[in-house]
Amino acid sequence: VGLSVVMLACSSGKNNKADEPQIVAERDAEEQALKKRQEELALKKKQEEEDHRNGKFSYGVAVSSPAMYRVSYLNIKFIGETGSIGPFGCRTIYGSGIGTGHDGVARDDEYRYGLPKMLNAAWVSFTERKVYKLTAELPYEEILRRFQESAALEPRNHKEYVYHTLDLCILPEGKVVLVLKSSWGKILLDWSAQGEETHEFDDVILNRVDAVADSMDEYYDYISEVSNDTHWVEYYKTHGLVTPVYDRYLERFNYKIIFDYEDKVSKIVKYVQRHTNGELYWVDPSEFVKLIKHPSRVKNIRLEWDTKDSHYTGFLYFNEEEVLRIFDEAYGEDRMQQGELRIKVGADCKSYDLSLNVGGKSFKLEKTEIRVFQDPIDNPNGDGTLIYKNYEGNHRNLFIDDEEYFQE
Repeated sequence: VGLSVVMLACSSGKNNKADEPQIVAERDAEEQALKKRQEELALKKKQEEEDHRNGKFSYGVAVSSPAMYRVSYLNIKFIGETGSIGPFGCRTIYGSGIGTGHDGVARDDEYRYGLPKMLNAAWVSFTERKVYKLTAELPYEEILRRFQESAALEPRNHKEYVYHTLDLCILPEGKVVLVLKSSWGKILLDWSAQGEETHEFDDVILNRVDAVADSMDEYYDYISEVSNDTHWVEYYKTHGLVTPVYDRYLERFNYKIIFDYEDKVSKIVKYVQRHTNGELYWVDPSEFVKLIKHPSRVKNIRLEWDTKDSHYTGFLYFNEEEVLRIFDEAYGEDRMQQGELRIKVGADCKSYDLSLNVGGKSFKLEKTEIRVFQDPIDNPNGDGTLIYKNYEGNHRNLFIDDEEYFQE
C-alpha cells in the first residue's frame, strides 16, 4: 500500500510538471485579455469624458402631469443639433405628480447625443376640455451645466448622480416645467413655458374616435365616462383645477434641514427626502444643501443612522395643511430670509421635536407622523424592533400626489 502511494505521488508530480507550460499560457492569455479590457474601458472613459465636455450625453425624455390632472399628448419633440427625440408608449398621462413620467426612448445608451435646445408640443387637457400647443426655447445653458456638473461626480464612483432623463411636466392652463432626473434624485429647473389654446388638432382627434364622438364636447364627455380612474373627475367637480395647490407646492424657501441628535456620536448613513415640487434626493442633508439652495416645502424623509451600539431606520411624514400654513406664517412675504427646519432626536431615539426657525422665531411642527425601528449595530437588516410610533395604523399625512390620497 505504501509503495502505491509513493508511485501515485510521483506520477502526479510528472503530470503537474508537464502541465506547467499550458497553465502559464492560460494565465498569460487571461492577463492579456484583462489588459485589453482595461485599455478598452480607459479609451471608452476618455471618449465619454470628451463627449461630456462637448455637451453630448446618453439621455432620454419623459412626460408627467400633476395628480388630479389628466392629459394626453399629441406630439412632443425635444429638438437639438443632433436631431429630435420624443417619448413613446402610452400617450395618456395619468397624473401622479411632477417628474413621475416613465422613462423610455428607443436609443442605444452606449451612444451620446447633443442636449436639446427647443421644444415642440401639443396636448389635450381632459380636465379643462382644451387642447394646447407650444413652441419654446429650452434653458439649454442650464441643462448643459447641470449635466456636466453631475458627470463630474462620476470619477468618484457616483455614476448614479449623472442625469439621464428630461421630464416635461404639463401643468394646468397650458403651463409646462422641466425636471432633470438621475438615479440619486430629481431636480426641478427654474424654467417654465406657456402654451396657447388651439383648435387646429380637433379634426385629427375626432378622426381617431369617429365611432364615439362627432364633436370635441362629445369626445371629452366620452373620456370622462370610460375612464377607469375617475378621481380626477371627482376632484375637479368639487375643487376645480389643482392650480392653487400646485402653485403653493412649487414655492421655494431659503432653508436647510438639520438633525440635532442628543447622542452626539450619532451618524446618518442613508438619507432620502422628498419635496412638494417633485424634487427628490438620496443624499445626506449636508450634501443636499450643496445641490439645491432653495427647496420647496418638505414632504417626507426616510433616513438611517448609527449610534455606538444600534442602527436606526426612521420615517417622517409631514402634514400637508401644517407645512403649507407654517411656511407661510414663518416666511411671510420674504421667502429668501435664512431659515432652518430643526429635528431634535432624544438620546434614546424615542422623543422628537420639530420646528421651523426663521427670523428669530420658532414655529412648531406638531402633526408630523413618525415611526422608528432599531437594529443591532452588527446586523442592520432593517427588520428591527419598532421603538417609536406616534400614530395608529397606516400614516394619514397624505399629499394630493400620494397614491393613497383617495384611498383614505
